[in-house]
Amino acid sequence: MKKVGYLTHITALKIKKLPKEIVIIGAGPVGLELGQMLRKFGSEVFILERGPEILRGEKELLQRLREILIKEGIKIETNVKVKKVYQREKKVVVYEKDGKEYQVEGEEILLATGKTPNTQDLDLEKAKVEIDENKAIKVNEYLQTSNPNIFAVGDCNNLPLRLETTAAHEGTIAVLNAFNTMRTDANLTRTDANNIDTRFNANKIEMRADANNKINYREVPWTVFTEPEIAGVGYTEEEVLKELKTCACRVLDFSLVPKALIINRTEGMIKMVINPQTKQILGIHLLAPQAGDLIYSAVLIIKNKMTIDEVIETLPVFPTISEAIKLCALSFYKDVAKLSCCI
Repeated sequence: MKKVGYLTHITALKIKKLPKEIVIIGAGPVGLELGQMLRKFGSEVFILERGPEILRGEKELLQRLREILIKEGIKIETNVKVKKVYQREKKVVVYEKDGKEYQVEGEEILLATGKTPNTQDLDLEKAKVEIDENKAIKVNEYLQTSNPNIFAVGDCNNLPLRLETTAAHEGTIAVLNAFNTMRTDANLTRTDANNIDTRFNANKIEMRADANNKINYREVPWTVFTEPEIAGVGYTEEEVLKELKTCACRVLDFSLVPKALIINRTEGMIKMVINPQTKQILGIHLLAPQAGDLIYSAVLIIKNKMTIDEVIETLPVFPTISEAIKLCALSFYKDVAKLSCCI
Protein backbone atom coordinates (compact mmCIF):
# COMPACT_ATOMS: atom_id res chain seq x y z
CA MET A 1 0.00 0.00 0.00
CA LYS A 2 1.29 3.44 -0.92
CA LYS A 3 2.46 5.53 2.03
CA VAL A 4 0.08 8.46 2.52
CA GLY A 5 2.26 10.97 4.41
CA TYR A 6 1.12 14.08 6.22
CA LEU A 7 2.15 17.62 7.14
CA THR A 8 3.01 18.83 10.65
CA HIS A 9 2.95 22.37 12.03
CA ILE A 10 6.60 22.61 10.91
CA THR A 11 6.47 21.08 7.44
CA ALA A 12 3.21 22.89 6.61
CA LEU A 13 5.18 26.15 6.63
CA LYS A 14 7.75 24.76 4.19
CA ILE A 15 5.51 23.65 1.33
CA LYS A 16 6.30 25.26 -2.02
CA LYS A 17 2.89 24.70 -3.63
CA LEU A 18 -0.46 25.69 -2.17
CA PRO A 19 -2.66 22.59 -1.83
CA LYS A 20 -5.98 22.83 -3.62
CA GLU A 21 -7.61 21.04 -0.69
CA ILE A 22 -6.28 20.19 2.76
CA VAL A 23 -7.79 17.98 5.46
CA ILE A 24 -6.79 19.04 8.98
CA ILE A 25 -7.10 16.53 11.81
CA GLY A 26 -7.45 18.53 15.01
CA ALA A 27 -9.21 21.83 15.74
CA GLY A 28 -6.77 23.15 18.32
CA PRO A 29 -4.59 26.26 17.97
CA VAL A 30 -2.38 24.80 15.20
CA GLY A 31 -5.29 23.41 13.20
CA LEU A 32 -7.29 26.65 13.32
CA GLU A 33 -4.40 29.06 12.77
CA LEU A 34 -2.93 27.19 9.80
CA GLY A 35 -6.36 26.23 8.48
CA GLN A 36 -7.56 29.84 8.37
CA MET A 37 -4.26 30.99 6.85
CA LEU A 38 -4.46 28.40 4.06
CA ARG A 39 -8.12 29.23 3.44
CA LYS A 40 -7.25 32.91 3.02
CA PHE A 41 -4.54 31.87 0.56
CA GLY A 42 -7.15 29.95 -1.45
CA SER A 43 -7.12 26.32 -0.26
CA GLU A 44 -10.30 24.41 0.44
CA VAL A 45 -10.04 23.51 4.13
CA PHE A 46 -11.80 20.68 5.94
CA ILE A 47 -11.22 20.36 9.72
CA LEU A 48 -11.99 17.20 11.71
CA GLU A 49 -12.13 17.36 15.52
CA ARG A 50 -12.81 14.45 17.88
CA GLY A 51 -14.08 16.71 20.68
CA PRO A 52 -17.44 18.48 20.88
CA GLU A 53 -16.04 21.93 20.11
CA ILE A 54 -13.10 23.72 18.52
CA LEU A 55 -10.46 24.65 21.10
CA ARG A 56 -11.35 24.74 24.80
CA GLY A 57 -12.84 27.68 26.61
CA GLU A 58 -15.99 29.74 26.85
CA LYS A 59 -18.71 28.27 24.65
CA GLU A 60 -20.11 31.64 23.52
CA LEU A 61 -16.76 32.78 22.15
CA LEU A 62 -15.94 29.41 20.59
CA GLN A 63 -19.33 29.27 18.87
CA ARG A 64 -18.84 32.79 17.45
CA LEU A 65 -15.34 31.93 16.20
CA ARG A 66 -16.67 28.76 14.61
CA GLU A 67 -19.36 30.77 12.82
CA ILE A 68 -16.70 33.18 11.51
CA LEU A 69 -14.53 30.34 10.18
CA ILE A 70 -17.48 28.62 8.52
CA LYS A 71 -18.53 31.91 6.92
CA GLU A 72 -15.03 32.14 5.44
CA GLY A 73 -15.60 28.78 3.77
CA ILE A 74 -13.86 26.42 6.21
CA LYS A 75 -15.73 23.15 6.74
CA ILE A 76 -15.66 21.92 10.34
CA GLU A 77 -16.87 18.60 11.74
CA THR A 78 -16.74 17.91 15.49
CA ASN A 79 -17.41 14.75 17.50
CA VAL A 80 -15.73 12.60 14.87
CA LYS A 81 -13.40 9.61 15.05
CA VAL A 82 -10.82 9.24 12.30
CA LYS A 83 -10.82 5.59 11.22
CA LYS A 84 -8.18 5.42 8.50
CA VAL A 85 -6.38 7.26 5.73
CA TYR A 86 -5.32 5.99 2.33
CA GLN A 87 -3.99 7.24 -0.97
CA ARG A 88 -5.65 7.10 -4.33
CA GLU A 89 -5.55 10.02 -6.76
CA LYS A 90 -5.73 12.24 -3.65
CA LYS A 91 -5.37 11.51 0.07
CA VAL A 92 -8.53 10.17 1.68
CA VAL A 93 -9.52 10.43 5.33
CA VAL A 94 -12.28 8.11 6.53
CA TYR A 95 -14.08 9.20 9.71
CA GLU A 96 -17.07 8.22 11.80
CA LYS A 97 -19.74 10.59 13.14
CA ASP A 98 -22.97 9.65 14.91
CA GLY A 99 -22.44 6.01 13.99
CA LYS A 100 -22.11 6.71 10.26
CA GLU A 101 -18.98 6.57 8.16
CA TYR A 102 -17.91 9.43 5.88
CA GLN A 103 -14.83 10.32 3.90
CA VAL A 104 -13.15 13.48 2.66
CA GLU A 105 -10.21 13.83 0.33
CA GLY A 106 -7.54 16.43 -0.31
CA GLU A 107 -4.11 17.00 -1.78
CA GLU A 108 -2.64 17.23 1.72
CA ILE A 109 -3.36 16.13 5.28
CA LEU A 110 -2.25 18.24 8.24
CA LEU A 111 -1.92 16.37 11.53
CA ALA A 112 -2.68 18.90 14.27
CA THR A 113 -3.70 16.69 17.19
CA GLY A 114 -1.14 18.02 19.66
CA LYS A 115 2.40 17.11 20.66
CA THR A 116 3.91 14.42 22.86
CA PRO A 117 6.93 15.43 24.95
CA ASN A 118 10.11 14.04 23.40
CA THR A 119 11.41 12.31 26.52
CA GLN A 120 11.65 8.66 25.51
CA ASP A 121 15.37 8.69 24.68
CA LEU A 122 16.55 10.49 27.82
CA ASP A 123 16.88 7.37 30.02
CA LEU A 124 14.93 9.19 32.70
CA GLU A 125 14.35 6.04 34.71
CA LYS A 126 18.10 5.85 35.39
CA ALA A 127 17.88 9.31 36.97
CA LYS A 128 14.74 8.28 38.90
CA VAL A 129 12.68 10.89 37.01
CA GLU A 130 9.06 9.83 36.56
CA ILE A 131 6.86 10.53 33.52
CA ASP A 132 3.09 10.34 33.10
CA GLU A 133 1.00 8.42 30.58
CA ASN A 134 1.61 11.16 27.99
CA LYS A 135 5.41 10.88 28.42
CA ALA A 136 5.50 14.28 30.15
CA ILE A 137 7.88 14.67 33.08
CA LYS A 138 6.04 14.86 36.39
CA VAL A 139 6.91 17.98 38.39
CA ASN A 140 5.58 19.62 41.53
CA GLU A 141 4.55 23.27 41.75
CA TYR A 142 8.22 24.22 42.19
CA LEU A 143 9.15 22.47 38.89
CA GLN A 144 11.00 19.75 40.81
CA THR A 145 10.85 16.21 39.42
CA SER A 146 10.67 12.97 41.39
CA ASN A 147 14.45 13.33 41.64
CA PRO A 148 14.76 16.39 43.91
CA ASN A 149 17.99 17.48 42.22
CA ILE A 150 16.44 17.63 38.73
CA PHE A 151 13.96 20.25 37.51
CA ALA A 152 11.96 20.28 34.25
CA VAL A 153 10.46 23.25 32.41
CA GLY A 154 8.55 23.98 29.23
CA ASP A 155 7.01 21.47 26.84
CA CYS A 156 8.55 18.44 28.52
CA ASN A 157 6.73 18.79 31.86
CA ASN A 158 3.14 17.96 32.81
CA LEU A 159 1.99 21.39 33.99
CA PRO A 160 -1.30 22.75 32.58
CA LEU A 161 -0.02 25.49 30.27
CA ARG A 162 2.80 24.49 27.94
CA LEU A 163 3.29 27.89 26.39
CA GLU A 164 6.27 29.91 25.30
CA THR A 165 4.87 32.51 27.68
CA THR A 166 5.55 30.23 30.63
CA ALA A 167 8.58 28.25 29.45
CA ALA A 168 11.16 31.03 29.78
CA HIS A 169 9.84 32.09 33.18
CA GLU A 170 9.73 28.48 34.33
CA GLY A 171 13.43 28.31 33.44
CA THR A 172 14.16 31.22 35.76
CA ILE A 173 12.00 29.74 38.52
CA ALA A 174 13.68 26.35 38.18
CA VAL A 175 17.18 27.85 38.42
CA LEU A 176 16.26 29.83 41.52
CA ASN A 177 14.69 26.81 43.17
CA ALA A 178 17.64 24.60 42.16
CA PHE A 179 20.04 26.96 43.91
CA ASN A 180 17.80 26.96 46.97
CA THR A 181 17.92 23.16 46.92
CA MET A 182 21.70 23.29 46.57
CA ARG A 183 21.97 25.55 49.60
CA THR A 184 19.94 23.13 51.68
CA ASP A 185 21.48 19.91 50.42
CA ALA A 186 25.08 21.01 50.06
CA ASN A 187 25.11 23.36 53.07
CA LEU A 188 26.57 26.23 51.08
CA THR A 189 28.48 28.75 53.13
CA ARG A 190 27.05 32.23 53.61
CA THR A 191 29.82 33.54 51.32
CA ASP A 192 28.76 31.13 48.55
CA ALA A 193 25.12 32.08 49.00
CA ASN A 194 25.93 35.77 48.86
CA ASN A 195 27.90 35.27 45.64
CA ILE A 196 24.91 33.53 44.07
CA ASP A 197 22.63 36.34 45.24
CA THR A 198 24.94 38.95 43.76
CA ARG A 199 25.02 37.21 40.41
CA PHE A 200 21.23 37.06 40.19
CA ASN A 201 20.58 40.52 41.60
CA ALA A 202 22.68 41.90 38.74
CA ASN A 203 19.83 40.75 36.49
CA LYS A 204 17.22 42.34 38.76
CA ILE A 205 16.08 38.95 40.05
CA GLU A 206 15.64 38.58 43.77
CA MET A 207 16.50 35.18 45.21
CA ARG A 208 15.85 34.12 48.77
CA ALA A 209 17.40 31.05 50.36
CA ASP A 210 14.16 30.23 52.17
CA ALA A 211 11.81 30.69 49.19
CA ASN A 212 10.11 28.16 46.96
CA ASN A 213 9.30 30.04 43.78
CA LYS A 214 6.33 29.04 41.64
CA ILE A 215 3.97 30.33 38.96
CA ASN A 216 0.27 30.99 39.45
CA TYR A 217 -1.00 29.56 36.17
CA ARG A 218 -4.36 31.25 36.69
CA GLU A 219 -2.57 34.54 35.97
CA VAL A 220 -0.98 33.30 32.74
CA PRO A 221 -2.78 34.40 29.55
CA TRP A 222 -3.19 32.35 26.39
CA THR A 223 -3.98 33.39 22.83
CA VAL A 224 -4.88 31.61 19.61
CA PHE A 225 -3.83 33.70 16.62
CA THR A 226 -6.85 33.27 14.42
CA GLU A 227 -8.50 36.33 12.89
CA PRO A 228 -10.06 37.61 15.07
CA GLU A 229 -7.82 36.33 17.85
CA ILE A 230 -9.21 34.54 20.88
CA ALA A 231 -7.55 34.95 24.27
CA GLY A 232 -8.22 34.41 27.95
CA VAL A 233 -6.84 34.55 31.47
CA GLY A 234 -8.14 33.19 34.75
CA TYR A 235 -11.11 30.92 35.35
CA THR A 236 -13.84 29.91 32.95
CA GLU A 237 -17.49 29.87 34.01
CA GLU A 238 -17.42 26.07 34.19
CA GLU A 239 -14.35 26.09 36.46
CA VAL A 240 -15.83 28.66 38.84
CA LEU A 241 -19.08 26.73 39.13
CA LYS A 242 -17.11 23.58 39.88
CA GLU A 243 -15.06 25.23 42.64
CA LEU A 244 -17.46 27.76 44.18
CA LYS A 245 -20.81 26.20 43.21
CA THR A 246 -21.87 29.72 42.23
CA CYS A 247 -20.87 32.17 39.53
CA ALA A 248 -21.91 35.38 37.78
CA CYS A 249 -21.00 36.07 34.15
CA ARG A 250 -21.63 38.64 31.47
CA VAL A 251 -21.03 38.42 27.74
CA LEU A 252 -20.73 41.71 25.87
CA ASP A 253 -21.08 41.85 22.11
CA PHE A 254 -18.70 44.20 20.30
CA SER A 255 -21.62 45.87 18.57
CA LEU A 256 -21.79 47.81 21.88
CA VAL A 257 -18.13 48.92 21.74
CA PRO A 258 -17.78 52.30 19.96
CA LYS A 259 -14.31 51.61 18.47
CA ALA A 260 -15.49 48.28 17.09
CA LEU A 261 -18.32 50.11 15.30
CA ILE A 262 -15.87 52.70 13.95
CA ILE A 263 -13.52 50.10 12.45
CA ASN A 264 -16.38 47.78 11.43
CA ARG A 265 -15.13 44.89 13.58
CA THR A 266 -18.22 44.04 15.57
CA GLU A 267 -17.85 40.26 15.27
CA GLY A 268 -15.96 40.12 18.59
CA MET A 269 -17.17 39.63 22.14
CA ILE A 270 -15.90 39.61 25.72
CA LYS A 271 -16.92 37.41 28.64
CA MET A 272 -16.23 38.26 32.28
CA VAL A 273 -16.54 35.75 35.13
CA ILE A 274 -16.83 36.97 38.74
CA ASN A 275 -17.43 35.75 42.26
CA PRO A 276 -20.96 37.08 42.94
CA GLN A 277 -20.33 37.44 46.67
CA THR A 278 -17.10 39.49 46.50
CA LYS A 279 -17.46 40.88 42.94
CA GLN A 280 -13.83 39.85 42.32
CA ILE A 281 -13.12 39.24 38.64
CA LEU A 282 -11.94 35.64 38.24
CA GLY A 283 -11.67 35.36 34.47
CA ILE A 284 -11.71 37.49 31.31
CA HIS A 285 -12.03 36.01 27.83
CA LEU A 286 -11.87 37.88 24.53
CA LEU A 287 -12.64 37.31 20.88
CA ALA A 288 -11.35 40.44 19.19
CA PRO A 289 -8.83 41.98 16.81
CA GLN A 290 -5.47 41.90 18.65
CA ALA A 291 -7.01 40.03 21.59
CA GLY A 292 -3.51 38.82 22.43
CA ASP A 293 -2.47 42.42 23.06
CA LEU A 294 -5.64 43.33 24.96
CA ILE A 295 -5.43 40.34 27.30
CA TYR A 296 -2.47 41.83 29.16
CA SER A 297 -4.80 44.42 30.71
CA ALA A 298 -6.91 41.50 31.89
CA VAL A 299 -3.81 39.81 33.35
CA LEU A 300 -3.23 42.80 35.63
CA ILE A 301 -6.88 42.77 36.70
CA ILE A 302 -6.72 39.06 37.59
CA LYS A 303 -3.30 39.31 39.26
CA ASN A 304 -4.38 42.23 41.44
CA LYS A 305 -7.69 40.58 42.33
CA MET A 306 -9.68 43.58 41.16
CA THR A 307 -13.44 43.79 41.49
CA ILE A 308 -15.89 44.97 38.85
CA ASP A 309 -16.34 48.17 40.88
CA GLU A 310 -12.60 48.90 40.74
CA VAL A 311 -12.55 48.33 36.97
CA ILE A 312 -15.55 50.63 36.55
CA GLU A 313 -13.56 53.36 38.32
CA THR A 314 -10.76 53.14 35.73
CA LEU A 315 -10.62 55.46 32.71
CA PRO A 316 -9.77 53.74 29.42
CA VAL A 317 -9.11 55.90 26.37
CA PHE A 318 -12.12 56.63 24.17
CA PRO A 319 -12.51 55.24 21.56
CA THR A 320 -10.49 52.04 21.94
CA ILE A 321 -11.23 48.33 21.89
CA SER A 322 -9.88 48.14 25.46
CA GLU A 323 -13.04 49.97 26.62
CA ALA A 324 -14.76 46.60 26.20
CA ILE A 325 -13.34 45.49 29.55
CA LYS A 326 -14.91 48.39 31.45
CA LEU A 327 -18.17 48.09 29.50
CA CYS A 328 -18.39 44.42 30.40
CA ALA A 329 -17.86 45.25 34.09
CA LEU A 330 -20.60 47.89 33.84
CA SER A 331 -22.96 45.36 32.28
CA PHE A 332 -23.28 43.61 35.65
CA TYR A 333 -25.23 46.68 36.82
CA LYS A 334 -26.97 48.15 33.81
CA ASP A 335 -27.84 47.81 30.14
CA VAL A 336 -24.78 49.33 28.48
CA ALA A 337 -26.68 49.68 25.20
CA LYS A 338 -28.45 52.65 26.80
CA LEU A 339 -25.27 54.44 27.88
CA SER A 340 -23.78 57.41 26.08
CA CYS A 341 -20.69 56.64 24.00
CA CYS A 342 -18.24 58.02 26.57
CA ILE A 343 -18.21 55.80 29.62
